[in-house]
Amino acid sequence: MPDPLEIKDLGIGKLREQLAELGRTRITFGYQGPSGAAIHPDAGGASVSRVAAWQEFGTTTAPARPLGRHTMEANRDAFADAAKRAIADVIDGRATPEAAVERVGEVALSALRKTIDTSRIWAEANAVSTVRAKGHDQPLVGSYGILYDQASWAVRVDGRIVRQGGEG
Repeated sequence: MPDPLEIKDLGIGKLREQLAELGRTRITFGYQGPSGAAIHPDAGGASVSRVAAWQEFGTTTAPARPLGRHTMEANRDAFADAAKRAIADVIDGRATPEAAVERVGEVALSALRKTIDTSRIWAEANAVSTVRAKGHDQPLVGSYGILYDQASWAVRVDGRIVRQGGEG
């Protein structure tokens, strides 16, 4: 009687699970979770995420300075490349899904901070009165650097934040 067929899993089962995990995972960046809920010291009790929204869309007294949209448009290819590298690293066993997703978050966070750093180039200039009050002319940078420091990435599963990082 012949030997029964022996099936050896050479890691495909684990890889399939990891890729399914990546498929359920989303990475977001911006002002979210506890760092986004923190009170902005220059905004009369408003949260950091609210101030970021005011900057993104403008108010009746301030123009829009769309740091999120600008970041996405300027870095769309870099974000796609980072995601492709993350998936390849998981497939090749060089990274866990968690580590791969966090690296994508760091790429996005770095891009957002660069958007803030270069705001003199792309954002509408501050009003003279604002420059006088702040002591400098850099849009999106207040006296405390809150938008820079409180930006974060978050790993979300089913819409819930399961890990967050990058806060300064």
